[in-house]
Amino acid sequence: MKKFLHDKFYWLIALFAGTVFLSNDAFLPAMGHIARDMNTDKGAVELAVTMFLVGLLGCQLFLGPLSDKYGRKITIIICGIVFLIANFYCGFTSNLKGLLIARIFSGSTMAVIGASGFSAINEFYEDKEAVKAMSYTANVSLLAPLFGPVIGAYILKFTGSWRNIFYYDNILMLFALLLIILYMPETNKDVLARKYYKNPKLYDKLSVEEQAELEKNPYSHKGTSLLSKFRGMIMLSKNKTFMAYAMVGCIASFGFMIWITGAPVLLMNLGQTPEQYSLWQMPVFIGLIAGNNGAIYMSHRFGVSKTVNIIILIMPFCSILFMIGVYFFGSYPLGLVIPMGLCLFVRGLQNAPMNQFLLSMSKNFKGSAGALSGLLGALGGVIGSYTASRMASSTNFQTVSAIAISVALILLVSVFAIYWHKQDKKKTSQK
Repeated sequence: MKKFLHDKFYWLIALFAGTVFLSNDAFLPAMGHIARDMNTDKGAVELAVTMFLVGLLGCQLFLGPLSDKYGRKITIIICGIVFLIANFYCGFTSNLKGLLIARIFSGSTMAVIGASGFSAINEFYEDKEAVKAMSYTANVSLLAPLFGPVIGAYILKFTGSWRNIFYYDNILMLFALLLIILYMPETNKDVLARKYYKNPKLYDKLSVEEQAELEKNPYSHKGTSLLSKFRGMIMLSKNKTFMAYAMVGCIASFGFMIWITGAPVLLMNLGQTPEQYSLWQMPVFIGLIAGNNGAIYMSHRFGVSKTVNIIILIMPFCSILFMIGVYFFGSYPLGLVIPMGLCLFVRGLQNAPMNQFLLSMSKNFKGSAGALSGLLGALGGVIGSYTASRMASSTNFQTVSAIAISVALILLVSVFAIYWHKQDKKKTSQK
């Protein structure tokens, strides 16, 4: 078991990520109860989702360089502890302001998944295996939005208190943190080099191949300043190819979070109960899970780079089918669920290959690469969530039109991304 969890530690990352996501999805069916307890309206409570993403957005800039400097494992552990404290307060507080502040800190821990979790996977596994690991990680993580609303609805029903949703989630996080502390390996080569050079006995136990790998970066054991890690993120932000591909994720997150935040209102406008809303979410996320598994096949068949370029060109055309379905069948839940499931299937095909593609663009600042792409994704998510909360009183057609337009915009960004990528490859071949 120890060797399995060490060699397949991405399951631990998945459990950590799923637990964080669960805190965001399980309480959605309880929004009405929270609003009544805090004497406010549902639109104000929906801001709790937005604040969760604000926390994610604010910490991306810091966790990437910190992960590059101090290591993947320690940053995950510290963020897990922050989550436990903040999530407990979400269940404890009796006012909306306290809930929103606590949600910022809860959401900040999600930033470590890209900055440390995916960076560790990229460093530990080869290209195709890394895509496979990220896809499996995403599948487990998606159990949260898939079953989270169901779990939250039934906790609310059988315990009578929305506060228990947050408390039970903390129990799961304690279990995930314990496994990470015991079994997750450190993959940051700078951190490993400092560790082994400080302790010659450990260094001598390494194989010749492992010693040679450390010697490829002879200055890493001397340490690099935290400021230099922040400079690495600035360098990445000036890479227009990297930023264009990352913007695809930003726009996709915008449309996705409109659905996540607005779906309770959209489906309840069609006469669905909280329990029914939870069940209608299942086919949507099954489409996303199917896409994640399809990404494994496509990456093995076409390679990571080509898979990314194929999918980002296909994704915008889903908006056409989306609008057709909504226009003719929008008065039925299936008229919303089937088009959204199709969009998320295509997005699932893109998720893991895109993460691996972006992380591979940087050799020395993978934490910063993961954080910067995550920052843009979070920015799109925050805007999307806020848009949904502001459109809570709008018609269903207006809300889903915003989703379709966002998906269509991906085509424009994709054209620039692919063009710049080809230009970069030409420059590299000429050298």
